[in-house]
Amino acid sequence: MDIKDRLRNLPGKKPRKLEKSNNKAGSSQSPKANSSTAASQDAYLFNREIYEPDFQQGNYALGELKELPLEQAKFLFKNRSDYQLAKEELIFLDTETSGLAGGAGTVVFLVGLGYFREDNFILEQHLMRDFEEELDQLLAVKSRLEERRAVVSFNGKSFDLPLLENRFVLNRLSFPAPDYHLDLLHPSRSLWNHLPSCSLKALERQLLNYSRRGDIDGSEVPELYFSYLRKKDMSLLEPVLHHNRLDIISLVALAVHLEKTAGSTEYNHLSAQELYNLGRILERENRRQASIEC
Repeated sequence: MDIKDRLRNLPGKKPRKLEKSNNKAGSSQSPKANSSTAASQDAYLFNREIYEPDFQQGNYALGELKELPLEQAKFLFKNRSDYQLAKEELIFLDTETSGLAGGAGTVVFLVGLGYFREDNFILEQHLMRDFEEELDQLLAVKSRLEERRAVVSFNGKSFDLPLLENRFVLNRLSFPAPDYHLDLLHPSRSLWNHLPSCSLKALERQLLNYSRRGDIDGSEVPELYFSYLRKKDMSLLEPVLHHNRLDIISLVALAVHLEKTAGSTEYNHLSAQELYNLGRILERENRRQASIEC
């Protein structure tokens, strides 16, 4: 019996039954879903949480994202088109990896995905607990990404999607490249380059009126994952899962803020520096009258 036959005859892992719990909506400081589901799906850990439209992240409720999200502010994106995307066609993506430098040795051990369904916001987390679970994790992520036309990320063009694509290639899978990619980092830098920092956490504090409590820094994530691999203690990954949930929900709130900032015809809520930056962007787009008004 050769090695391929031996591998084929290995017993598969049976999925555990779903463990369901219903939680009340949490405060904006420590978001909790209205309901959550955790399960072991074959060979990876899957978590799903459901947030109602009135769930707040700082100044904004998740349901404030319009039916045509970022339609009025699409000129901020370099890959813009004449598309009209309903919010149900968006999928919000954030990953946690085994290293921040990238490269073939960097593993995407956690993929967080968020999407709207019947007005509710569904947040899913696909966690690879060990390297043998990567293929099952990626197949599930692939299936979900293929359902949506546009990915929304924060620095996903340079970090999240290239790393994910590498993992797909190494596992001999075709990468489900989205039709559109709305990377919120780039318009944020254009509009708010006068701020001390344009990191997601900094924008939360300065624009969304939201401050995280009990959150870890992104640089701590790889060490926590390697500690988990050594000790197999799931409690070590709870802060990582929490950090990932906060990132996903803040992506929605930041998208709402971008639409309200760039898509409005009323400018009295903007600061002088925001008006100046927006005016320069509009001038480059040959929208002279709007630029002059700013």
